[in-house]
Formats: sequence, structure tokens, C-alpha cells
Amino acid sequence: RLNVHFDEIHGESMYADKVDEIYDSLLKQNFVTCNEDGSIEALITDENGNTEKAVLRKNDGTSLYLTRDIAAAIDRWKKYHFDSMFYVVDSTQNSHFKHLTHILKSLDYPWANEIQFVPFGRILKFSTRKGTAVFLHDILDEAKERTLENMKNSPTTKITENLDEVAEILGTSSLIVNDFSLRRKRDYPFDWEKVVNVKRNSGVSLQYCHARLNNIKENCGVDLSLDCLLTSLVEPEALALIQQLARFDEVIYNSYTDLEPCVLVHYLFTLRNDIGRAIKVLPVKGSSLYVAKARLLLFHTAHLVMRKGLELLGITPLNKM
Repeated sequence: RLNVHFDEIHGESMYADKVDEIYDSLLKQNFVTCNEDGSIEALITDENGNTEKAVLRKNDGTSLYLTRDIAAAIDRWKKYHFDSMFYVVDSTQNSHFKHLTHILKSLDYPWANEIQFVPFGRILKFSTRKGTAVFLHDILDEAKERTLENMKNSPTTKITENLDEVAEILGTSSLIVNDFSLRRKRDYPFDWEKVVNVKRNSGVSLQYCHARLNNIKENCGVDLSLDCLLTSLVEPEALALIQQLARFDEVIYNSYTDLEPCVLVHYLFTLRNDIGRAIKVLPVKGSSLYVAKARLLLFHTAHLVMRKGLELLGITPLNKM
């Protein structure tokens, strides 16, 4: 339902039988200490000279999450020879992953430098109509239900068929955009009214803009063509939109290198605003043919960029809503 699919799913518990060789390697290098009670621990010094204790085996011989994660990382390298490995985990796991990379580097694995911890914040004050015990399927269901209510009560809803399907897509769009609109590490309170509000910075508003552009293309009465006079696009709103469209590659690059979806989301909000201003003053239908063709090509390009931006966020773009 979130357009997320996994090629493989590996739990760290499946590496419990591989930890003994980890202990042997670390003990041979004198990186860890085996205590009299049988527990194994390492002293890890950070870049500021502070020392922390990391336990790798309990005194009853039980391995810990850290040890199994070391075994998992080694196994993933052997299987995939990755260029980079990202751990996308709650920010409270920061200390754990510092220990993980430190130990892997101590074992002289050069690929340990390619491990990146990607922390994210927590959603606060989260509840659904069913209560405060929150499950993903309940969140998705409620987003759909709230969106469906809004669609049925809105005089601007243009579709009469497949309301359930459209509400599902819009509800999911709202949740994704709401979560991705903030810096990844930031904790934030959840607000249903903000999430599904079409008049605010929301997934619904981006979908509405995309559908609006599609409507212009379908009903303007002009054939799309590259053979047009782009010099006719002289209005400030046209030029502002062109400049915004030209930023798309840069925005994708920055969003990727920073591992911050919010960079792309806020660009799409700004693009939506520029598109809205341009639509008000640049009519396609009723304009002279050479002006109409140039404006149509501009709106077509904006449509492609908005579509690609939504798809990069894992959102299915809607042509009608």
C-alpha cells in the first residue's frame, strides 16, 4: 500500500549461529575482554576520547543484538559486495551503530567506511479512531476513510467512479508527504487535520495540482508540440515557473546526497505555488495558437516534473480527483 517492496528480508536473529567466529576474531586481536563470568565486552573510545563499554556476550553465553549485527554486516558484504550500506533506524540507536562501525573497522574490514547510519525521529501524540495502540494498516485505513469523507463532502470532487481507489491513493499520499515534509531526525506531533487538508502543504494539494495540469492538457483543444515559439513566454509567472522547473535536477541531487526527502517535498510545494500562479494568468484555451502551444508545452513540462517528483516519493500520481 506504500509502494514499498523488499527483495529480501533478513532478521538479525538468523545470525545467532554465526557469532562464535566473531568472538574468536575479536579475542585474537585483543579487542575484547572475556570476563571470569563468561561475558565478553569491548571498551570503545569515541572521537572525543570518551570511553564506552559495549557488551557482546552475556555471562550465560547469550549473544546480543550488536554481535548479531556484526555477523549480519559481514554476511551482507560477502553476498552483495555493496558500494554503500544504509541503516535506516530510529535515532535512539545512534550509540549502537557507532559501536558497530567501530568494531567492524577494528576487524580491518575496509568496507566498514561505507556503512552509513540514517537516523529518523519519532511521531508524537499518534492515535487513530480505534485508540492509541497504532498499527500501520490502521493508519492507512483511517487516512483513506478521512479522505473519502472529505471527497464526498467537497463540491469540487470531479470523479464519481473508483472513489475507494482514489481515496486510498490520496490518503497514502497525505501520510507520505506529511512524514517527508520535515527533517528526517526531527520528532513531530501528528495532526490528522493537517495531514488530509487540501488547502495546506499536503499530499492532497500536490495531487490536486497534478490533476489540474492533466485537465489543462486534456481540455485545452491544442495539440502538444515542440514546434512552438517559446519566446512568447514573457510573463513574470511564466519565467518564474521555468526557473523553478530548471532546479529539479539540483533538488533531486541534494535530496539524495543529504538523504533528506524533505528537500524534494518542499521543492514540490514551491513548484505547486508557481504552477498555480501561472495557471491564473496564462490561459491556453482561447489564446492565439503560437502562444497557446508555448503555454501548453510549459504546463506539460510542469506536469512531467510534478509526476516524477511524486513518483520519487513513492506516490502514485492521480490524473483526476
